[in-house]
Amino acid sequence: MNIDIRGLYDTSLRKNVGAEVFPFACPQCPYTSHYKSNLNRHIRKHSGERPFVCKICGKSFVQKCYLRSHEISHSLKKIYVCSVCQLSLRTQDSLKIHMLSHKD
Repeated sequence: MNIDIRGLYDTSLRKNVGAEVFPFACPQCPYTSHYKSNLNRHIRKHSGERPFVCKICGKSFVQKCYLRSHEISHSLKKIYVCSVCQLSLRTQDSLKIHMLSHKD
C-alpha cells in the first residue's frame, strides 16, 4: 500500500492556514502579537512615549536595549579634536565629515 505523504501534509497545512491566534491586539491598528510586552512596545509607536531616558544627556528611547547601547557611547573616548571649534569626536571619519561644516 503506497500512501502519498506529501499530499496528506499539504492538506493538513491548508486546513490550518489562518488558524493561529494572537491574543494581544493593538486598539489603533491591525497589529497583533503573542506577547503583551511586544504589544506594549508597539503601542509606544502610536503614543510617542519614550520611557527610557539617559541620565547623562536626557535622550530618550522606546526600548531599554536602545538606551543601554546609547549609554555605552558616553564611555567611549573621544580622541579626534576639531582644530577650528575644539569639538571632540570618536573617529577620524567623523572628524573629516565634521570639518566639511567649516568650509565656507
